[in-house]
Amino acid sequence: MDYSNPKLIIETADLEAGTVTWKSPSNLAIVKYWGKFGDQLPKNPSISLTLENAFTETTLEYRPKETAGPGISLEFFFEEEPNPAFAQRIGAFLERLIPVFPFLPQLDLTIHSQNSFPHSAGIASSASSMSALALGLCSLEDNLFQTLNDDQEFDRKASFVARLGSGSASRSIFPYMAFWGQHSGVAGSSDQFAIPLENEIAPIFKTLHDDILILSKRKSSSQHQRPRPDESTPFRRIKIQPGSPEYPLFAQCPEVRRPRSVWPNRRKRSPFPSWAHDVFQPWLFPPGPQYAYRY
Repeated sequence: MDYSNPKLIIETADLEAGTVTWKSPSNLAIVKYWGKFGDQLPKNPSISLTLENAFTETTLEYRPKETAGPGISLEFFFEEEPNPAFAQRIGAFLERLIPVFPFLPQLDLTIHSQNSFPHSAGIASSASSMSALALGLCSLEDNLFQTLNDDQEFDRKASFVARLGSGSASRSIFPYMAFWGQHSGVAGSSDQFAIPLENEIAPIFKTLHDDILILSKRKSSSQHQRPRPDESTPFRRIKIQPGSPEYPLFAQCPEVRRPRSVWPNRRKRSPFPSWAHDVFQPWLFPPGPQYAYRY
């Protein structure tokens, strides 16, 4: 899939300044992807629950560039304060997106971003922030060129763009539950973008909550503390190859089985879509304890 479009060039003399604002939620993976390859592509499919009230609100202000130049002109404010570190990351991301949005170097951009949840509290702010920015960029394109009038195509492109900033952000475009990763058993699935599962899930999934208890103001990042998957760990091969002979031993691990007690009677109808048991049984829960409480 290639969204490069050199025709998206604006006549700056006719452009008026404007703003675009989006709120986009974070998400909680219940089927995790085990690493990436290539250009932000997942090594295995994943499923996440969308955290409706844990969102990032991003306002993108744009105006014709005052000083001509080939690069991105950007000011970035997080919680109404300048944030040079975030500005550098977002600027590099926007530079990468110039083939997709070639009008960006023609603009002076100011981004204001804020979260409805504390930063570094265990919620994936990269998913919510990158998806909010991706939605804003797609809205900006549509405002300028009327190229994304179809809602499904708008969401698909926003998910594609969000993935380039953060893999899990591709799933935050959709409400309730989303699926990311190519699999022959799931119609419409792709490594390039996520798809919604809103119409395929049992009603119980629309009533779940995720609570976080803040015990300290000290910054803690699960991304830095948890061990990173690598090519040598046996768990990687087991998680991305459902037919692995080691899988039965893996399934007996108590740390893996414990979270399933949320449905103590396995004879009852599972709230997962019927295809999920064949496709995802080896990947439903990662090794190790689960830190988020769900009810």
